[in-house]
Amino acid sequence: NLRTHGSTGELPQIDIKAKCQAEGRCALSGSDDVNILPGVTALHTIFIKQHNRMARLLREQNRHWPDAKLFEEARRIVIAQLQHITYNEFLPNMWGRENIK
Repeated sequence: NLRTHGSTGELPQIDIKAKCQAEGRCALSGSDDVNILPGVTALHTIFIKQHNRMARLLREQNRHWPDAKLFEEARRIVIAQLQHITYNEFLPNMWGRENIK
């Protein structure tokens, strides 16, 4: 089975007593900013959900693949999507298409 956290695809929660300074719940992610900047939390959540969606689609087409291969292939796809958004949407809007080489 694919590894999941709950049924919603949200970021896993950290031990509040050990690391979380905020009241309520804090997310575990590769960036400490995830609990400080709501936009970062939203982007992490969107890309985690996209990864899980890609893994499900890959599983439908490749039932014989082990979970590790599904995870890595979904990861590659999502990384490529993020790079495409960054280089074709974000940076040209920030710096101007004429300044991107």
